[in-house]
Amino acid sequence: MAHSGRVGSNPTPGAIRLTHALQDIFNFLWHCKKAGFRDSTIGGFSKVLKHLARHVSLNNPEEVLSFLASKNVSEARKEVIANCYAKYCEWKGLPFSKPNYRRVKKFPFVPYESEVDMLISALPKRLSVFCQLIKETGARPGEAWNLK
Repeated sequence: MAHSGRVGSNPTPGAIRLTHALQDIFNFLWHCKKAGFRDSTIGGFSKVLKHLARHVSLNNPEEVLSFLASKNVSEARKEVIANCYAKYCEWKGLPFSKPNYRRVKKFPFVPYESEVDMLISALPKRLSVFCQLIKETGARPGEAWNLK
């Protein structure tokens, strides 16, 4: 019978470290659940911590900081990862000074009127009438739906 984290008679590289990290992650997530965090927050924590565990040791804050500094993601994403890891370190009792990341504000995408018209023309009849009403009146979908 094969053991978890093993291929043949030799352990898979990093499998033992990852197994311990996954146990710590599970315990942290259970702590968050008991503390009243929302399921969506816990799911985000899970993804971030599992990703970090695949690349660095979660028990080494300096290694995590180096990985985060060299990671090619937006400043906002780095902030999310740092906040999650800070919560983990607080739970685990590890010293971690969270770096400061500044989110870069982006302008929202606003399509040209011709693009909106093309989209509306490609919709089924009932939905296209509904969207045309919203476009021309500026009504919110709920308001337009409640019209008699």
